[in-house]
Amino acid sequence: MTVLNFYSERHKPVTVDVFVTEPFDFDHEYEQAMQGELAAGLTVRFVSIPTLSRKAVTRPEPGWETATWEGARRAQLQAALALSVRERLKALDGMWRLSQHLSSMPRPQRRAAPAHGR
Repeated sequence: MTVLNFYSERHKPVTVDVFVTEPFDFDHEYEQAMQGELAAGLTVRFVSIPTLSRKAVTRPEPGWETATWEGARRAQLQAALALSVRERLKALDGMWRLSQHLSSMPRPQRRAAPAHGR
């Protein structure tokens, strides 16, 4: 389960988790999800706790074998090989969009090297 966690220093008790990849049937959960107003005019859907708990239990935490460069590379390859064709295409599309966004960002100006002896 890949999730981005957001929080605000102003509203510390409130956190928002955004799924990068969902380990469940998205369409089914979307239809079943509770809806609530997060802010004025902003309605969001919430994944149920049983769905999240069930997925958390079925996915073991990575072990020490991923603590090396080679282990991390192997884990990434295994995760990629486990993806369906649809998931691979979605991942490629996401990477392409990210690369387009990053390439459009302004590049920082290089600083001149300091002169020796000063």
